[in-house]
Amino acid sequence: MLALGMRAFAGFGLIAVSWLAVGGAAAKDTILYTFKGGKDGGQPYGNLLRDANGNLFGTTYSGGRYNFGTVYKLAPDGTETVLWHFGLSDGAYPRAGMIADAQGDFYGTTTGGGADFDGTVFELKSNGHRVVLWQFTGGTDGRVPETALVRDDQGNLYGTTSTGGGDGNGSGVVFEVASSGQFSVLYTFTGGADGGNPYGRLLRDSNGNLFGTTFTGGANGLGTVFELTSDGQESVLHSFDASEGAQPLAGLIVDGKGNFIGSASTDGATGHGSIFKLAPSGDFSVLWACQGGLGGSSPTSDLIQDASGKFYGTTRLGGKPDVNGGVVFKLTPSGKQTVLHRFGGGKDGMSPHGVIMDDAGNLYGVTDAGGKFGAGVVYEVTP
Repeated sequence: MLALGMRAFAGFGLIAVSWLAVGGAAAKDTILYTFKGGKDGGQPYGNLLRDANGNLFGTTYSGGRYNFGTVYKLAPDGTETVLWHFGLSDGAYPRAGMIADAQGDFYGTTTGGGADFDGTVFELKSNGHRVVLWQFTGGTDGRVPETALVRDDQGNLYGTTSTGGGDGNGSGVVFEVASSGQFSVLYTFTGGADGGNPYGRLLRDSNGNLFGTTFTGGANGLGTVFELTSDGQESVLHSFDASEGAQPLAGLIVDGKGNFIGSASTDGATGHGSIFKLAPSGDFSVLWACQGGLGGSSPTSDLIQDASGKFYGTTRLGGKPDVNGGVVFKLTPSGKQTVLHRFGGGKDGMSPHGVIMDDAGNLYGVTDAGGKFGAGVVYEVTP
C-alpha cells in the first residue's frame, strides 16, 4: 500500500521542474538553436537545465568532434558552446538530461562507450574537468542507462539501466554511485511480475525510498509503477493493463496532494497512451486518454506542474496530420487538454522531449529531429 502523504521528493536539478504560476496568453513557439549535426552536436533527447542567468544546458546523442554526442551550453543570445565531446572511451550516445549540484557540477549518463561499451556515469565539474564515475560492464551491474540521475543530500547518485543485470541478460537494475565512488546494485529486475526495463527517471523520498516505472513486466507484461525501499525491498504499486495505458517510458512526478502523476506511452482507451494518477491509497485513474491526431499521441517524457496545478508535457507523435511531429500540451487536474504547439517537422523540429519552465512561465525543450539540418532544435514556447 502507498503511504506517500506529503513527503519531500528529490531528483530534479537546477530548474528541471518548477512550481510556478503561468499566464493564459496564446502560445508562441520560438526556435532558440538549430543543431547542424556536426561538431555542435545533433539529436538532443534529454530534458534541459536552466541556470539563474538564463543559460540552457543539455546533451546530444550524436555529433560532436567524434560523433559520439556532446554536453552543450546555450546562452541567452543563442550562442552554443560544446562543453564535452564524448570520445567513446569516456562514454557515447547520451539519451538523458543532466542534474546539477549546488556548486554547478553536472551529472549524467551515456548509453554507450566506456571500457565495455555498455555506458557510463559521468560528472562535468564547473571548472570544466571531466570525470567518469562508473563504466558499466554489461554484467551484474547492468548496461545501457537511458535516464537522468537522482542525487541525495550526501552526494550519492541513483539511477537505472534499461537492460542487463544478473547474468548480463537481465531486465535492468537500480544502482547507486556513492559520493566515495563505490558502485552498488540496489535491485535487479527479473522482467516478470516485478517489472522490467526501467527507462524513466527515479524519484527519491525523504526516507530514502525510490519510486519509478518499468516498460515491461508486471501482472500483464505491460509495465509497472514500483517502489524500492531503502533496505532493498521492491514492491509493485501498479501493473498496467491495455485499457488504461501501457509501457511507460517516463518517470513520475508528485503533485501537491502526494499523488504520483505519469504517462503511459501506448494503449489506453484510444490506443494513443494516457496521463495517469496513482493516489497514496493505491487508487489508479486516467486523467487524460491521448486522442491522437491534432491532440497528440504517445507521451514519452516527464511532466511538470505549475503552482495552479496544471501539467505540461509533450507527445512524440500526433499533431499536424501531414507531419505526425508531436505536440506541447497543457492539462488541467480535471483532465482538460490544450495544445500549445504542434510541430511542423520543418524549422521548428519534430519528435519533442520533456519541457522545463522559467519564472515567467515560459517552456523550454528540445526535438531530436527536424530543424533546418534535420538534427533537432532547442525551442521556447511562451504560453
